[in-house]
Amino acid sequence: MLQAEIVQRCARLGFNDRRLGKSGLALVLGVFVLKQLYNQYRKRQSRQKISKKQKQLERRREILRERIVDETGSLLNPERERILSYDVTELLERLRNDELDPSLVLEAYQAKALAVNEKINAVCDFIFEATEWAQNLKSIPKDQRGPLYGLPISVKECFFVKGYDCTIGMAQFIDKPSSEDGDFIKFIKDCHGVPFCLTNIPQTMVSYSCSNPVYGVTGNPHDVDRTPGGSSGGEGALIAAGASLLGLGSDIGGSLRIPAHFSGVVGLKPTSGRIYEAGRRGAQGSGQKALRPCISSVAGYMSATVSGTRIGMQVLLENSRRMSCEDWRVTPLKWQDDLYKPGRKLKVGWYDDNGYFPPTPGVKRAVRLVVEKLKADGHTVVEWKNRDHTDIHHVFLETMMSDMGYHSLKLWKGELLDQCIEALVVKYKTPKFLRKPLSFLIGLFSKKTKTHMDASPTLSRELYVTNAMKDNLTDQFMEEWTENEFDVVICPGFAFPAPHHSYPSRLLPAASYTDIYNSLGNPVGMLPVTRENEEDQVALESYPVQTDLVHRLVYKTTKGATGCPIGVQVVGRHFQEELVIHAMETIEKLVDYDKTCAV
Repeated sequence: MLQAEIVQRCARLGFNDRRLGKSGLALVLGVFVLKQLYNQYRKRQSRQKISKKQKQLERRREILRERIVDETGSLLNPERERILSYDVTELLERLRNDELDPSLVLEAYQAKALAVNEKINAVCDFIFEATEWAQNLKSIPKDQRGPLYGLPISVKECFFVKGYDCTIGMAQFIDKPSSEDGDFIKFIKDCHGVPFCLTNIPQTMVSYSCSNPVYGVTGNPHDVDRTPGGSSGGEGALIAAGASLLGLGSDIGGSLRIPAHFSGVVGLKPTSGRIYEAGRRGAQGSGQKALRPCISSVAGYMSATVSGTRIGMQVLLENSRRMSCEDWRVTPLKWQDDLYKPGRKLKVGWYDDNGYFPPTPGVKRAVRLVVEKLKADGHTVVEWKNRDHTDIHHVFLETMMSDMGYHSLKLWKGELLDQCIEALVVKYKTPKFLRKPLSFLIGLFSKKTKTHMDASPTLSRELYVTNAMKDNLTDQFMEEWTENEFDVVICPGFAFPAPHHSYPSRLLPAASYTDIYNSLGNPVGMLPVTRENEEDQVALESYPVQTDLVHRLVYKTTKGATGCPIGVQVVGRHFQEELVIHAMETIEKLVDYDKTCAV
């Protein structure tokens, strides 16, 4: 049938001789074969580049290990363990007062990162220049030392660091090191912080798992068979394992908050335009050839405790005018101490179900635990009833997928594609004429997955409508907030605790708990408050597995998650990060979360 159709088309074009029609068929098939051969050639090149890169990274880790092992050949010893035991506030104080040497502190965190990396694979590369930077800090007089003096800081691999690759897990970006530091990295160094390693991400960073063909799979320190989250997964895992106190991540659909929830650490997604936006691959102001409309990723801090995030944000915001001059997208709004220290009890709204994706029992218990603790502490706590975030979640999907995968397909050419993005690969690579039939079949088993399959405007004029919906829904959301006079809102960190590595690509609808706040634009903090326990596992038996295939998958991957961290989100009004941080510190003191980690 295919041959007959090609012959007929050739005839319509004037090739009436049947032999010419056959020649045309041969030409088409030849071009097809050549394209396949060329694609295989590019993939072979990608494999070779990745193999070479991995050998280089392994050698660099060996060199660093040889440099910092002690006389007994050990990475960790009592002195380094003592340094690692300090929280960020005490560590900074001891560094400023010369009670600790910046070089020794750096070596302690390098040693810890090397040790845990053998189990969790969170570090892409170590920044060798950090040794020189730490050494040079010692010559700075006490009264001239910056607020981050001597603090080792981990960095998500997507940030531009001079002399280092920024691959986002793609072979095409190997051996193309950044020519200069991004603005955020320059700022950290000017404050005398010490960026010391680059941490792992999922390929393309459009996943809440953490694996790619270049750097491999990152394991969750609480259970290495489960994901630490993504796309800032390496950060979450490294901090949870005690090998970093403060790190830089980014967030476009929960990319910073989901790893904080899965790994049991703290994270803060700021309001768009509150801090540096440029200086990362995929970000605004970074020379991208294509950017998603209506929504953008934001940079943010991840930390072991809320105090780390507070210190990092306060240092940035006290220099808001500098940020605004270097990145015009930044609003020059300084740190608002009256919001951080409100001098009164808070009015807190809460919900434990977003009306779209059912949370697991442990997740609901976490929210109610915080609610009860806040009530007992004298705060006014009001349930925000009848939440239904279906529409705003759909708006997020429509904007994220508004190009129908056009730019992703261009980026993927010749690449080895990772399992973490398999759902997007299926969606974008399915021929147009097959998408509706495939969507129909998927819908027989999972209406939520069908929604993801169907998402994306087909015409630019439809994007106008989607953008209007985003604006209207944001207005409606904030009007309700204002009527209720909430200071902050507490809600689930995610629909479930950390799943096994292969599940996130099949459970994309669960991100509705985090992605709505990228559409709405609110600042959102995440902090751990409890862990999955045996009672949660028993209650899981009543989870609605019959209503959708994705619910059945949630049940399956949550079974056995005992001990995994569970967090809550703390949502604030736009440009009120200080009040969010205050609420997070209040909750952190009340719940007394156990940070013990298996690694």
